[in-house]
This record gives sequence, structure tokens and C-alpha cells, in this order.
Amino acid sequence: MNLLIFKIIFALSIFLLTILTSFIPLKIATHNTRFLKMCDAFASGIFLSTALVHLLPDAVTKYSAISSGGYPLVYLVCIITFVLLLT
Repeated sequence: MNLLIFKIIFALSIFLLTILTSFIPLKIATHNTRFLKMCDAFASGIFLSTALVHLLPDAVTKYSAISSGGYPLVYLVCIITFVLLLT
């Protein structure tokens, strides 16, 4: 088979899988909102830990390479963004 056909098949399958699995939270939200809130908090924690563990050190390294200032601006932006998302 052609590579283009494989790409089209996989793109359609990913699209359909996304559409089908997006109905699960909608179904849960109508019955059990506490469980949905707990799952949302868990997913937010995963994204936050990923950002803090993997992305923040790289951002600090790259910012310190282009900046001559001693103020940790990257950490300030991270904290402000976290507080804004928390509120």
C-alpha cells in the first residue's frame, strides 16, 4: 500500500477514536460530577508536574543563555501562570 493511504487511514482512526472517547466525560458528567472533578484535578496535576519537571529546567537553561540579568524571570512567569490557572 501507499504511504499516503496509511497516513489517511491512521488520521481517520485517530479522529474517530478522539470523537468516541470524548463522549465518555460527557456521560460521566451527567451522572457523577464529583468523579469528573477528581479526574480533572488528577489530569491537571499530571500536566503541572510535566511542566515543572521537564519543561521548566530547559526554559531556565535557554533563558539564561540569552539573558544577562540575574533575576529568575522564568520562575516568576511559571508561578504567575500557575496562580492564574488555579484561580
